[in-house]
Amino acid sequence: MKLEIKETSITLPFIGKKKILEGKGDFSDIDIRLFKEQSKNFFYGTIHPTIVNLNEDLFEGMKKVSNYTILIDLKASEEEIWDDLDRKSIRWGINYAKKNGLKTYINKIENEVTFRISKEGEENSLAFAEGLLIIDNVNEYSILEATRVTEEGKKFQAMPLMYWEMILYSKKNGMLSMDLGGYGGDKSYGKKINDIDTFKARFGGKVVEQPIYATNWKYPFFRKILKLFSFTKSWYKKDKNEETGY
Repeated sequence: MKLEIKETSITLPFIGKKKILEGKGDFSDIDIRLFKEQSKNFFYGTIHPTIVNLNEDLFEGMKKVSNYTILIDLKASEEEIWDDLDRKSIRWGINYAKKNGLKTYINKIENEVTFRISKEGEENSLAFAEGLLIIDNVNEYSILEATRVTEEGKKFQAMPLMYWEMILYSKKNGMLSMDLGGYGGDKSYGKKINDIDTFKARFGGKVVEQPIYATNWKYPFFRKILKLFSFTKSWYKKDKNEETGY
């Protein structure tokens, strides 16, 4: 995945607003050394590396925090992938959406693919669900970047249909796996995250580690506080990102 470096800031209780540096994508040894040097001017820096073909030795000396995600194996046949879907929720939902006339509209600009789920013939109307899929041709995998669904979309099972269409699109375009964009895996995160986790797990993928590497102790420390004391999550405020690059 293309290397991206973004400068943003967080507001923390008793500390105030602090600048942080975030990076994601494919990092080389030189990239990491440059990132570490640049991050000295920030409260902390974090690297979110591509999880496919990850070489953890490159991040030696950095502080590791383990996140998780779900990977769908696209090397399997379409029939095998379909069989791995939960029959009573996901497969049923896909078929229900199709029976009610929902259709997928796809638009691709470079490596970003947008999906819109609407009634057939109503492409320009308000979508029941929308999603953004990132295509990583170098590592041959796709990443679910963002989704949204309306209440009516939930009723018509727009999300199962959209996820399935993303899986099919990724497979047809040569991707070997699809990243479902994160997995909390911890009931302490609350009902909303737990419900999303349950939904994603029903697609039959494999839960894998998605590490984040920090340049100092501060990021792991605050992550631990947020996990131990859930009420502190409302204190943590992140501002909009701005790309800086090298």
